Amino acid sequence: MFDRLIDVAMNFWQSLRPFFIVRAYEGGVLLRFGKYCKTLEPGFYWKWPVVDEPIEFNACITTMRLPAQSLTTKDDVTVTVAAIVKYQIVDAKPYALEIWDEHDVLADLTMGAIRKHVGASAYADLLANPPEAEVVAAVRKEVNKFGFKIYAVTFTSFTRARPIMLMTQSVLPNLDN
Repeated sequence: MFDRLIDVAMNFWQSLRPFFIVRAYEGGVLLRFGKYCKTLEPGFYWKWPVVDEPIEFNACITTMRLPAQSLTTKDDVTVTVAAIVKYQIVDAKPYALEIWDEHDVLADLTMGAIRKHVGASAYADLLANPPEAEVVAAVRKEVNKFGFKIYAVTFTSFTRARPIMLMTQSVLPNLDN
């Protein structure tokens, strides 16, 4: 209960404070009455209390580990692929205002590109030449409009796998009777 009271007090102070600072590793946008006003670079800014709302985010180069996904190649071999995406936010306005969950957007579009390129290749070709460059090009095409800059997509794990189907209790016969 006490920590909620502190949160309310901190939010109240944030809305009434007449200034804010965008740190050297951040970017952001300023909303005035809920509408886009301007893009923020690192520095000190004055704001109208309650009227202005800064939205700040980390703009440094960072990476995201994608979950492993089981895919089928063109020659019907099941493989498991895991990858890392290296990216940076370079355009604050579309990043802050045009997408909801930026991590899900990047992960979903990257995993979709991986699925497309793995599914279009034979297993032997994937072992000899993983389609990382093709995946990077496809992801860049999709996410540039949202303010992302993609530096690399690296396959961290690429293994042949057997599909295993789990049966749930609702499918199994009732053995208690």
